Amino acid sequence: MANGHTPLVAGNPPSPNGGWSTEICTLSDATVFPPVVSSMVQACGVQESDGSYCLQSATWRGGRQTMIASASPVEPVETLKGRYLFAGQLWYHFGHYMVESLSRLWALDHLDEKPDGIIFIPKRPGGRPALIGYKKSFWTFWASTFR
Repeated sequence: MANGHTPLVAGNPPSPNGGWSTEICTLSDATVFPPVVSSMVQACGVQESDGSYCLQSATWRGGRQTMIASASPVEPVETLKGRYLFAGQLWYHFGHYMVESLSRLWALDHLDEKPDGIIFIPKRPGGRPALIGYKKSFWTFWASTFR
């Protein structure tokens, strides 16, 4: 279960003035799951160890939650050892990528320990390759400069 975070009520949108969307939520034995259908609102995000949906993993757009819980608990396909930062959905479009895919990286400056990696899920299942062109250049630059 998450520790030390502001309680979050489903349907409570994020606020730049503070609250749950400005805090880091730490989970143990969480399951990250990608979308299986392409839609504006998708079942994807992070499931806590007890099977409940981590509401802090959801993306919001225009006051509406666009990532929701799966209808049934998700079983892990692969287990990763270590600590990871969940960075949300990886968008293909440049503008969405810059604003929505990179927005959670602010947490890197506030972690007690460096994560072993950063986890993204695709916005569109079965879509284009994740790291091509400008994205690959961005991460190559980032890794050489900030790691």
